[in-house]
Amino acid sequence: MTENITGLAKYGKYLALLMERRIVVTHDNGNEPSDWPQYHFSDVGTDDDFVRELAVDFQELLHATSIAGVDREAAETALMVLLVDGLLPAYNHLRQIENSPPHTAMITQTQQVEDFTSALWRAYKTLFQKLSMTLGFDIGFLFSGTAEFEKGATIFTSTHPHHAYVIDFLRTQRETWQQGLEGFRNRFIEHRNVSRDGFADYYASGRPRALFENVWKTIEELVLIFLASHLRSSTGVGIQRVTKAEQDPRHPRCFRWVAGSNLER
Repeated sequence: MTENITGLAKYGKYLALLMERRIVVTHDNGNEPSDWPQYHFSDVGTDDDFVRELAVDFQELLHATSIAGVDREAAETALMVLLVDGLLPAYNHLRQIENSPPHTAMITQTQQVEDFTSALWRAYKTLFQKLSMTLGFDIGFLFSGTAEFEKGATIFTSTHPHHAYVIDFLRTQRETWQQGLEGFRNRFIEHRNVSRDGFADYYASGRPRALFENVWKTIEELVLIFLASHLRSSTGVGIQRVTKAEQDPRHPRCFRWVAGSNLER
């Protein structure tokens, strides 16, 4: 059965053909487009929200903002790098964890979780931070100690007074899951400064999935806020989520620009 192409995205020299359950890439080899080579890139596609939003929805929303020229190109690239080099590798590790046979060796299970955690933290701390910079928001303080976080929060509020509410959101993420994930990755996985026993719950069934959702939902919320701050029009236009029932199955989109009072952002 042939899958629908649900979107197109640029990644380096490649053009990504996005489908529901896979991604195929191609590139210009000097011949007619019908003769360009195609490579199977990923068996994860736009059926997974994070793929569709980073490669399709956010790219389209970006083009409706005042970000233009080289700045737009930088943001487009950063979105795809976050997906391809960050969240997709982490998600592949997650699927290995969830699909492992019941009697998988303990050493394999622990390595799978630790590889997943390292990939997820890289996506969040390094690649998402770079994306945020291309959208005009420096969130480096989010990954600092308490004193530096509060100092950075003051600077953020001064620089972006209309987005002061973001600080409470960031503080909640730090307190509910981020600091624990950071400790697991830095203190144990990276430097082995503490015992694995102190992080036993990170190996528990369902915990990796919950952490992936924590990271992705935080990225999703902040990217939407940052994109909405660059509206070409300031007359009541914002972003609204498209429900599953409203989505065109041939070209599903999770968000749209709308004008009116019922705005999420």
